[in-house]
Amino acid sequence: MPLITETTSWLRAGGVMHNGVGVDRDRQVLRGYVMAQQGPFKTQGRGEFDESALRKIVALANKNHPNGLKCRLSHPTLSSDGLGKFLGRVKHPRMDSVRVMRDGKPQLMSAVRGDLHLDKTAMDEPVGGGKPIGEYVMDLAESDPDALSSSLVLEADQERRFDARRMPLKGADGEELPPLWRPTRLHASDVVDTGEACDGILSADFAGLPDAIVRQAAQLLNKQFPNASRRVVRARCLAWLDSYLAHRFGDQEGPSGIGPSEREHDEEEGREDETQLECMAPGCNKLATNHYCDDHVVTDYGMTGKQEQSHHENGHGTSRGVAEMQTYLARKRAGLEKLSTIPRADQHSPAVEGEWSAPNLGDFTSESWDDLSDGEKSAIETYYAAKTGGGKFSDLKLPHHFAKGPNKGKASLNGVRNALARLNQTQGIDKAKAHAHLQSHMPKESKEE
Repeated sequence: MPLITETTSWLRAGGVMHNGVGVDRDRQVLRGYVMAQQGPFKTQGRGEFDESALRKIVALANKNHPNGLKCRLSHPTLSSDGLGKFLGRVKHPRMDSVRVMRDGKPQLMSAVRGDLHLDKTAMDEPVGGGKPIGEYVMDLAESDPDALSSSLVLEADQERRFDARRMPLKGADGEELPPLWRPTRLHASDVVDTGEACDGILSADFAGLPDAIVRQAAQLLNKQFPNASRRVVRARCLAWLDSYLAHRFGDQEGPSGIGPSEREHDEEEGREDETQLECMAPGCNKLATNHYCDDHVVTDYGMTGKQEQSHHENGHGTSRGVAEMQTYLARKRAGLEKLSTIPRADQHSPAVEGEWSAPNLGDFTSESWDDLSDGEKSAIETYYAAKTGGGKFSDLKLPHHFAKGPNKGKASLNGVRNALARLNQTQGIDKAKAHAHLQSHMPKESKEE
């Protein structure tokens, strides 16, 4: 099956605005840039988008990314999370068309177009000097648009194609037709040198990304445990890890569950942690022993880090907080964890007076909820007394902390009172736990009996 050749640009209009496509310098927008198009991907047999898939991309973008789909200059890597490469957001996704060459003849194909609105930060001089990345992209789009591609990062199911006898359909070359991709989630549309699919326009799914293995592992876990709790997922994964290590390295372990050489290595790392590592709580840079500083509390017992560490070491159960910090430490050493820039709310201080209003997501970040890291989501959750199990920002209930202003992070007396008044009407939460937490913020003389 012939692949679409690279004969059209990602804009199809160079620097001249034509039919609403091109570089709009006055508004710093690249209008009509192609996000995806109908046809097979570049890698032979890997996959193909039909018109139904394109319409699904438009629907997903409009539903889950109302503020626009994140766009960076090249994909992030394991050692770089893409900070400093943020270009802006692709807005107004829509069905359109592109003219491509197939077998030497022009052909009109369905496509998804959007408008890349460059963020003001993309027009600032980058760290180290040089041309702003936003200007660079606009200049290149005008002078040589074929030198740029857009690369859609997504999750998708694959649908093999069969005939009436349930035999795989084959093309004119005798090879099985590539599977049709059914998008289920969009993550970003990045500007790259060459994309995976038609006409340098698209790179589908995670396989070509530098951090593909991490993304694929997360995707597999999401499919395997769609409705499981955090504790269930963690227990199952650790049980599998123990089994895997036993199969790979054998069962020769010491009393603590690790071999002598491993124990020596871990003890050496532990000594380094006590003197050199910063607190493992997302967003905290204080020097700490035992992985986290005294200022950070753990939700299971309401203790400081060292108190809970002692509780854990004395055999009083497994601490979720300790496990979270150890997981964060391991991910940070591997270069996989991005520190949250969102400060956590103060969970135990008395509420203070002041004008307060319920926060929205924009008070914490310009990102969409789906684009946030687990650490950033966890930080935002500390501003609320409860959450339901939907995994969305709207599932956070009973806000009561200041999200901005001089009291940012502190509990608001008006917010706590408002949350207590709405507690009984809030469904799908642990009301007793939420009530106890809200009461902990109230002045002693104001607490309910």
